[in-house]
Amino acid sequence: MLREFARQNKEWADKADLIEYLYTDEAEHQEEIQRLWEQRRRRLAK
Repeated sequence: MLREFARQNKEWADKADLIEYLYTDEAEHQEEIQRLWEQRRRRLAK
């Protein structure tokens, strides 16, 4: 459902696609996944 709504916004759609791609091989992309989680924690702390 999130992807369906995100399609209307290119930036959101691109991010959703990136996240989906990263989780297709979680072990291979663990560094990037952790970087995204850290960015999220920083945004929420503000």
